Amino acid sequence: MAIELEPWIQLVRGCCGVLVLVTAITPIPTLKLFGTGRSITNCNLNTLLFLFLALFFIYAAVFFRLVAEAVSRNSLPSIHAAFSETALVLATFMNAERLGDRDDKSPIHLNRAVSWCLLCAIELFVVVWTGLPGGQTSPPLASRVSAAIDVCKAATCVMILLQILPAIIANCNTASKPSPASPLDASSNPADILSLQMDTLREVEKLGGWWPLLKLFGVFSRYMFPVGEPVHQIRFVASFLLMVTHEVTELQEQLAFASILDAAATGSQVQTSFKKALLLRAVNTALSHIFGLLRAEIKLHRAESFATGVHAKILSMDPTFHSLANPTDLTKAVDDAKEFISLFDSIIFSHFINIMGIVMAATKLVSLHGPFLFIIMAYQITFTCVINSKGTQKRAEAFTKVHKLKVDQEHRRQDGLRGWTTLFNQNLIEHEIDCFRLVTGALIDQERKLDSCRLNFCLAQNIVSFCGVAAGYSFMIYRYGQGAATVGDLVLYTSVWATLWMRIGELTRTIPDLVDDLLDAAPLRRVLERSSAVQTSGAELLCGEGSLDLHDVSFTYPARDTPVVDHLSMSIKPGAKVALIGPSGTGKSTLLKLVMRYMSPSTGTILIDGQDISNIDKNSQVFHKSVGMMPQIPHIFNTTVMENVRMGKKNASDEEVYAACRRAMIHDTIIARPGGYESLMGENGSSFSGGEKQRIEFARLFLKQPKVVILDEPTSSLDPETEMQVLGNLINQFVHTTVIVVTHNVEIAKDFDRVILLGEGGKIVKDGSYRELLAKEATEQTTSHALQPGLTRY
Repeated sequence: MAIELEPWIQLVRGCCGVLVLVTAITPIPTLKLFGTGRSITNCNLNTLLFLFLALFFIYAAVFFRLVAEAVSRNSLPSIHAAFSETALVLATFMNAERLGDRDDKSPIHLNRAVSWCLLCAIELFVVVWTGLPGGQTSPPLASRVSAAIDVCKAATCVMILLQILPAIIANCNTASKPSPASPLDASSNPADILSLQMDTLREVEKLGGWWPLLKLFGVFSRYMFPVGEPVHQIRFVASFLLMVTHEVTELQEQLAFASILDAAATGSQVQTSFKKALLLRAVNTALSHIFGLLRAEIKLHRAESFATGVHAKILSMDPTFHSLANPTDLTKAVDDAKEFISLFDSIIFSHFINIMGIVMAATKLVSLHGPFLFIIMAYQITFTCVINSKGTQKRAEAFTKVHKLKVDQEHRRQDGLRGWTTLFNQNLIEHEIDCFRLVTGALIDQERKLDSCRLNFCLAQNIVSFCGVAAGYSFMIYRYGQGAATVGDLVLYTSVWATLWMRIGELTRTIPDLVDDLLDAAPLRRVLERSSAVQTSGAELLCGEGSLDLHDVSFTYPARDTPVVDHLSMSIKPGAKVALIGPSGTGKSTLLKLVMRYMSPSTGTILIDGQDISNIDKNSQVFHKSVGMMPQIPHIFNTTVMENVRMGKKNASDEEVYAACRRAMIHDTIIARPGGYESLMGENGSSFSGGEKQRIEFARLFLKQPKVVILDEPTSSLDPETEMQVLGNLINQFVHTTVIVVTHNVEIAKDFDRVILLGEGGKIVKDGSYRELLAKEATEQTTSHALQPGLTRY
């Protein structure tokens, strides 16, 4: 049996177990670096899982028998036997865990299969060799139980070989053909065109694992590490060196206090050790304070860099992105990702330092008290890591569901607040409260499952920790009883062991939090990955007279099959006043957005003064100065009236602002307020009416004086009298300016040079002056509801 084998045989078995363990815990991408990481596909996973579990229990039984016999003799087991059985127990356990992981699409790879074969072959050789008469130098195995265990072990190894050898032979002659990476599907939510709400675990599956996903988070690196900033880089490096020094001095401090007890126990002088311990404590206190000051500055700088950088990135995105993005989703994505930015600090200053402290403490304990402590730590760390891995996976699944329900809850909340008027008018406030209560209840239920999952895995970790602590203390008490350890050793062990497992516990507790932060940051990562959909060559617009030409222009919105604008061609002369009318959904507003370069046409070209605007830089100052657009619903910033009007021309004088507001028929309304032009307009202009906000937008336009004016339902909130006055000022102000207006008000079209009636797909149904179209209709004896006199709204 294993207990009685020669030491060199035990060493070979142990090394083989270590090899199998290493291949089990090595990530597949690392295995593939050696060219032997391809999959073994024609094996029965369930059968192999059962066989490895059987081997695990066999080796565990042998190990416990080994410990029991040593305890009965009041001694320690053979270190060679303990090492080999420990390696084999952990190796078979980790391989069973890998085979049982159904998320791993191919847990059987050539490296692992070869290591399994080697393990089984050595075990069969040892069983046969020790069972042959005269074939062993150690006493024969007399115990029937041991013989039965050997038979079971041999049978299990044979069955594993029969399972994997044919698969290895069949796959060795097959060229490794990595499966093509599946393109990421859009979010399962049709409304989530930008995939901000995509299931991150589904993304992991698409990418082929966590490592490819982690590489995508490199877009955050510019906010995590101060690239190109020497002062902050020096602070960062200094903080790291301070933490390393602190770890070393903390261990030395524990050794110094232990030496005080040993000196006191032997009646020696304790002053030297006492002074050393106090000095180390003082140094540690100073290092912690300096580190805290440096890290606080690093965190503040990172927060500033993240806030300004992400805000600049989002505002710099093209109009297509902003037309599809939900501001609530964007705000939540930024807020959720704030914790992730601290991840680099956590890894370097917390987890890396913790790991370094664990290695130093473990090395010191093993050097003082022998390799048996290493065996105890190997068991505890392995089982803790497996429990943590499984717990993290389950927690990630539960957290993804919680995250989705939080998004649903926030959307429901926002809909209720923004749509309060509709709810009140329809007497549906109680109904909306009930709906919100249902969404919140579902969220609470899922959070309860998440908490239960976390607590269950914490319990498993605590049980493993208890077993490790019990084993470690039992070993140290045995050494003390044998006279191999002093009182100082016991105190040192207690201190270092407690610190060691406190650090391991901290690591296992924070890893799930890191996964949560990763999942939280995924939506913002997808935003930062995006590039502008408006491609340009960086040319500048040379706008002269303001002509506009569209040649075979088509456009289809994402997630739609039917084009909104379908092969439209038209030409507008400089200085023309053109009204676009037609039913809803005929592409009128879309056409204006294409001209403004909110998005690019699917096909065709748009020319301003003969220049293809797709070649114009999207941030062209001349383009935005020469082409001005007034949206149907203007946005008013929460600042003064003066600053809002100056959005049209940042360097405008006060007199220019006053003149623009007079043309927009809003000057008298402004000066009638107590603050005049310094009055705050409130959140989205809440202190002004809808018509007043439209006139503020007109004032911006008058102040800007563009060469091409584009208006989208510009007078929808104005009363008829103000509407005619503002439009009259518009026509008079922009006599030589090209004006294009989208409207449902046919009365407005009477004053324009040209009226274009659009039909389905943006097709031009009628084109001409208002009078020409009326005359044409009269001649054809047809009726056009769009142009009938007396019908003021289309």
